[in-house]
Amino acid sequence: MSAPTISAIHFATSGINPSGVRYSNAIGSGFINILSLLPTGILDFNSVNNTTSGAISSTQVLFYRLMALNDATEKISNMRFWLPDSSTFNAGTYSFHRNFTTTWTQGDVINDTYPTVPTTLPTSQNIFRSDSGVALSGINENSGVTNWIYLCVKVGSDVPAKTYQGSFKYRLSYDYN
Repeated sequence: MSAPTISAIHFATSGINPSGVRYSNAIGSGFINILSLLPTGILDFNSVNNTTSGAISSTQVLFYRLMALNDATEKISNMRFWLPDSSTFNAGTYSFHRNFTTTWTQGDVINDTYPTVPTTLPTSQNIFRSDSGVALSGINENSGVTNWIYLCVKVGSDVPAKTYQGSFKYRLSYDYN
């Protein structure tokens, strides 16, 4: 059975609310790119100056869109967003924070007061449809997009200074039928 095709769409928080076009192939204000879902795909948090304690990356925002059901006949459900690999940082303190929301907030900045991204596969769904539904079922309609996923990384001053890139991976696990 061929799994459904999904895309991860990356937007700048500075853009105006793109909610009206996010289910289609139209590109709205603040669109950055369609993220590669391959292991080489990169969600760029820009640079973080960790010479002071508790430096926090820029906030990045994305959502997932159902592109094709393929051999599935109904839906994607039980969507769980998590961080299976954070091996980039093998020394010092760091944390990965998130805000999952149905509401677009232009210029939103999240920080370490927000919950952390789970580092093991969650036992229950934590990503929902844009209207709070539990499954993605539509192509080119609102029932085929997830809620907004706002992300940031906090890097402690005890993490050795260097450029870190591409070695921690976010994952969306889901069921389909």
